[in-house]
Amino acid sequence: ETDGKAILPCPVVGMVGTIDDIDAAIGMALPRTDLALIVIGQDAACDDGWLGVSLYARMMADAPAAAPPPVDLAAERRHGDFVQALIADGHVVAAHDISDGGLAVALAEMCIAGRTGASITCPADGNRHGWAFGEDQGRYVLAVEDGDAVIAAADKAGIPAITIGSSNASGELQFADSDAISVKEMEHLVETTIPDLMAGPGTIGD
Repeated sequence: ETDGKAILPCPVVGMVGTIDDIDAAIGMALPRTDLALIVIGQDAACDDGWLGVSLYARMMADAPAAAPPPVDLAAERRHGDFVQALIADGHVVAAHDISDGGLAVALAEMCIAGRTGASITCPADGNRHGWAFGEDQGRYVLAVEDGDAVIAAADKAGIPAITIGSSNASGELQFADSDAISVKEMEHLVETTIPDLMAGPGTIGD
């Protein structure tokens, strides 16, 4: 199962959280169309992303040996507290943290979970690969009904935020002028990847 290689040390942190009102809990699935998609923890000035030790670097560039993204625990707490407050006030329909795979993977997971499409606006300049797949810390994707109100609240709180697109009925995840990928195709890849890996090389996605 490890191709004859030693398993790297795996530090594990176990955590348990509580939710005061389970009825107020939300998931990551995009439940319907015409929802604004907002990134918390990133603004319009950020047209790049941190690719060091990311999944993208490991899988596409074969370059895992690099510095990890900077960590600002105070900023991460501010961003997390802000998102929690928005959820408690009923402003958020769905939310997902941005971690392994970056923004593009988080959006794909939201589309797959809700079987809903989305159209995303990419920055005109900068490194689009870094923007889409960078794993900068302390960021969240929110699906909201009133995007302007959430952006205004973020601005008032001093939290970086930007609207990047909206959910739709296309059944596809579309990044600006790039090729779209269907939600059904992404769902198929998710469901078949592990069985394909167990079956041997050269079978993923067949």
